[in-house]
Parts: sequence; structure tokens; C-alpha cells
Amino acid sequence: MKALNRGSNLLAVSAANMLWVSDFSYVATWKGFVYVTFVIDAYARKIVGWRVSTSPQTGFGLDALEQAVHARRPTKAMGLVHHSDRGSQGLSLSRKTAMPLLSAA
Repeated sequence: MKALNRGSNLLAVSAANMLWVSDFSYVATWKGFVYVTFVIDAYARKIVGWRVSTSPQTGFGLDALEQAVHARRPTKAMGLVHHSDRGSQGLSLSRKTAMPLLSAA
């Protein structure tokens, strides 16, 4: 069993595709900012979805989640939980939009 230590919280993860965490950041370049988002499988500690964009739009966060779903093919029986820090970009990713992705897998 692997554990993810997030601050004072310790989350036990016993298999892949049980807990995915995502984050959003930006990088300054000579031409402006580049925005990046990652979806990480907490058990495998591997990036399973990612996207880069020149604007912090909601869609590219959802694209990273969709890439992860298509790459890993989680099922409802796996009980996958997706966690983000719920910043402004995380809040704009509607659960109504994301949930059909998991239902289709």
C-alpha cells in the first residue's frame, strides 16, 4: 500500500486508478506565460494526463482529465476519486462535465 502525504493528511492508496490528483501552474517565457495542468495517479506517482496552453481556460484542464481517462480506462467499480486544489481553474471544471468521462470508461 502506498500513501500520499498532503500536508498533515495521510491518504492511503492501495492500487492504481483509485486516486488521481491534479494541479495547475504557469511558467513565464520570453513570449508570455504558458499554463500547464497535470493529472497524477497517486499510487503509481505517475503523470497520467497533462496539457499545456497559452491561456488559462477551463477546457485544457478537462482535456488533461480526458487524456488520463482514455489512457488508464478506469471503471466505476475501481471507485476512482479525482482531487484538485480547487483553485479558480479547478472550480470552473464542472462535475457535470467531468463525470460523463468516467461513466463512459
